[in-house]
Amino acid sequence: MARLAGLFYLLNIVFGIFAHKVVRESVLIIGDAALTVSNVLASESLFRMAFASDLVMILSYLLLAATLYTLFKDVSKNQASLMMLFVLIATPILAVNLINHANVLSLLGGADYLNAFTSAQIGANVMLSFEAFHSGVIIAQIFFGAWLLPLGYLVYKSGYFPKVLGGLLVIGGIGMMGDTFLNILYPSYEGILKSVIEVLGLSELVFCAWLLVKGANVNPSTES
Repeated sequence: MARLAGLFYLLNIVFGIFAHKVVRESVLIIGDAALTVSNVLASESLFRMAFASDLVMILSYLLLAATLYTLFKDVSKNQASLMMLFVLIATPILAVNLINHANVLSLLGGADYLNAFTSAQIGANVMLSFEAFHSGVIIAQIFFGAWLLPLGYLVYKSGYFPKVLGGLLVIGGIGMMGDTFLNILYPSYEGILKSVIEVLGLSELVFCAWLLVKGANVNPSTES
């Protein structure tokens, strides 16, 4: 069960990074409307792959949460249910937010009704769709952080894993929620604080690796 959760976690991480970091941030979205439109049109297949990757990421996130709920429900059903609740709030936000991604394809699809807009207007609407998409991700991120708090507690309390993993997940969750509010209150914040928060996010990678390699210890007395 733990290794299955690790597999779903890995899918969630890989497909999420590909769609957001590799495609949208590194390849397509430049900041300049004309260049961004040109990039999307030149790489439409890649853009559609990012869309599909987001769907896989959302599905794997749900399956991950369901598997971890099964693993931890006997440790604390209340905390496992709280963890599941945060995921069930985040995933619909992510799914509905993909409409903004799809809008870009509609705007650049060459339909007759688009003749009412100039190229500059279409470019502005494309950037607006990307901005709306980014805002949706920021909203969902608060629940990405929140679900790590009960998960970290369950990891710590269960004895199935080293207790330090639970602590790291809680710290990572707090960091992610902090990053959300900083992005809302100070949209251009950068520097060492952002770097520290990004490092805290690596706690999920560590937990994912542990799930895949070590699984869960069914004899907790051997773990510290």
